Amino acid sequence: MLILNVVSLCSLWVITLAQEIPESFLSIKNLSLPLRIQRDIAMNITIDQWIWPALDMSTAFFGKDYSPNKFSEINQPFWMGYKRFILDIYWNPPHWQLCPLDLNCSFTLDQYIQSMHQYLLSTQVTVEPTQTNLITLILNLHHHHHHNLTTVTTELSSIILNTLSPHIIYTPSNFTLDSLNTTLPYSVDWPPWLFIIQQQVQLLIGFGTIQDGIRISTSDSSLIFSQGALGQVISNHNNSYSCPSESTQWPFLQVNELNTSSDSVSCGYSPYFTQAYNNTDHILSTIWSWDINQPDSEDGTKRCAVIRRDGGRWMTNDCAESLPVACRFVTDENQWILTKSAYNYDRSLTACPSNYIFDIPRIPRQNLRLIQAIKDANISQDKVWLNLNLLYNEDDCWVIGRYGTCWWSINSQLEFLGLIKTSIVAGVIILLLVSIFTWVKCARLWRNRNSKSRKAMVKAMLARREYVTVPA
Repeated sequence: MLILNVVSLCSLWVITLAQEIPESFLSIKNLSLPLRIQRDIAMNITIDQWIWPALDMSTAFFGKDYSPNKFSEINQPFWMGYKRFILDIYWNPPHWQLCPLDLNCSFTLDQYIQSMHQYLLSTQVTVEPTQTNLITLILNLHHHHHHNLTTVTTELSSIILNTLSPHIIYTPSNFTLDSLNTTLPYSVDWPPWLFIIQQQVQLLIGFGTIQDGIRISTSDSSLIFSQGALGQVISNHNNSYSCPSESTQWPFLQVNELNTSSDSVSCGYSPYFTQAYNNTDHILSTIWSWDINQPDSEDGTKRCAVIRRDGGRWMTNDCAESLPVACRFVTDENQWILTKSAYNYDRSLTACPSNYIFDIPRIPRQNLRLIQAIKDANISQDKVWLNLNLLYNEDDCWVIGRYGTCWWSINSQLEFLGLIKTSIVAGVIILLLVSIFTWVKCARLWRNRNSKSRKAMVKAMLARREYVTVPA
């Protein structure tokens, strides 16, 4: 297990980010593009190994402000890039409300679900695939302080399904069935992200803390994951923690500062934010791959990706430059080496030795292993090729390999339709050629058969006309 020091690979980057970052970097594109690339390259990684920036709604969003104006901003964290929401709800018959105190608050769980529903509708894969992602909602259940009830049976599923379609929720029942299905294209507990998205699933719901006296109904148990099933938060005391092992599922670390957040993300943890947010700094700290103001391909010449020797951050580069190549062992995503010779990007595609492939880290842990391999190689160049490049015919579509496609692009979606159309046209042409060949062949046979028939008829006529001549 790797031990992470307080000053890790990305501390300097985060400090620079907080102090010197230009305002333009906070634009939607500069934030969403690197996040989307991280999403796309990890699409075949199981969801329990992803980075899920988590927001504690009670402490980081509401604080002590449960005013109507604050409730009107309840959908903002969705669009800012948070993917896991911890929501405290309080039973105040006949509603589950979001207010822990008697502040004349009327905002309830069903209203929050409705707000989430609007976001999910706007980002579903059939509408806006570039924004599509999974959301996790963790519910902490409490009695309202005015009601000292002995037992409360939850009926949360009826509230949730009153607004949300059940097919967009990945449930414990789905998880059990998928685990038993040996025909699925994966062999681990949790499914890959793309497998979930292809089913148009957008939401997972789990229980957090449950106050004594609250009983979970059977219908809720089939819809909502049990406590700890979607991960538990590790407290961070004195910024001293070890990186999660490869077998750790849903690792979360409570963070209080930006540099701690970036360090924990680079280590493999999903950050759990409990302090109030004011801008996009929290989400910027979850970009473990690209450097500041990257990817930058505005001039059209830098369309290939490299990893820097110092710092391990990615940046764009001229594809014609000769550099060492990052090669991954075919059966171990954590084992990396570098080529001894330098190649341009196109030649890098076939430069790796036997049993190794030209590749790119898909999650932070793999990036750490590649950084270590670069250090061990002691190269003179300050950059190394990664197998990632920008397509010429697609805006902001970064792909693996020269002939890769972005799964969300129109061209990619129409690829199979185009293949089908091409096959149909080719099939029709072949059918016409076969028909013409058959017609010519049959016509020749027909002519030969008629010719033989005519010859036979002539012979018969001549035979009937034969006679014996008498000399005069």
